[in-house]
Amino acid sequence: MSKPVIASIAYVNEILRTYDTHAKKRFGQNFIVDANIIHKIVNTSGVDKETMVLEIGPGMGSLTQELLKHAKKVVAIEIDPLMVELCEKHFRDEPHFTLIHDDVLNVNFEELFKSQQCLHEKCMVVANLPYYITTPILFKLIESNVCFNSMQLMVQKEVAQRFLAKVGTKDYNALSIIIQTLFEVKTALEVSRNVFIPRPAVDSSVIHLKRKEVSYAQCKPYFDFLKCAFVQRRKTLTNNLKATYDSESIKAALNACQLSESVRAEACTHEQLSSLFKILNQG
Repeated sequence: MSKPVIASIAYVNEILRTYDTHAKKRFGQNFIVDANIIHKIVNTSGVDKETMVLEIGPGMGSLTQELLKHAKKVVAIEIDPLMVELCEKHFRDEPHFTLIHDDVLNVNFEELFKSQQCLHEKCMVVANLPYYITTPILFKLIESNVCFNSMQLMVQKEVAQRFLAKVGTKDYNALSIIIQTLFEVKTALEVSRNVFIPRPAVDSSVIHLKRKEVSYAQCKPYFDFLKCAFVQRRKTLTNNLKATYDSESIKAALNACQLSESVRAEACTHEQLSSLFKILNQG
């Protein structure tokens, strides 16, 4: 007997009725009820039978169900006890599925992958990230000693715009540069708010991040500099950097980069900010 399609209005509503429950706002739960969207997320991810997938927040298992058809192994991390129970029941006969009941922010990815004997496998993250903790989860992933080859992430549309933002736009910030330094970034697909139960207030985007040959540890001092440069967006670079560098050094570095002393970080390209960082930290 074939199992039901999880990404459907009928299945999700039946589960909510059966367990007399609802989507929990504190966990950022919104359940996808369109199987076509699930297919597109997986089909544009690049996952194959050589790929170990880390899934964050599987919920009822709609994305998990499709990933298991394509991946070598799926390791999922879920915080909600009810969703853990549902996934354990639905996927109990799946030999290539492991479910971890924990808060993803508490998980040591390196230890997890060692325990699964897949530390040196081709690793990918595929996830519908809870909107309220997208940035903390993202930084935990990129700061990890596990080098994920790529990530296929569904995020709030405005967050996706920050990932892709160019200099001079309202969405351009430290996160834009950090992500674009570490990854090749592209939009895999747009997702309407209407394919979720309950319906969120905003639309989503699925972003594909392909890792570049550069490590987070190698770039961390520069990334810390960027966070300082953008800490108060409407202030000048000079004012933002005064917490870390003396005024004369900042003035000299700006002049060397042919930048005005009144320039803001949002008006500087990646290359200009990188040059400024190198000059301020030389010697």
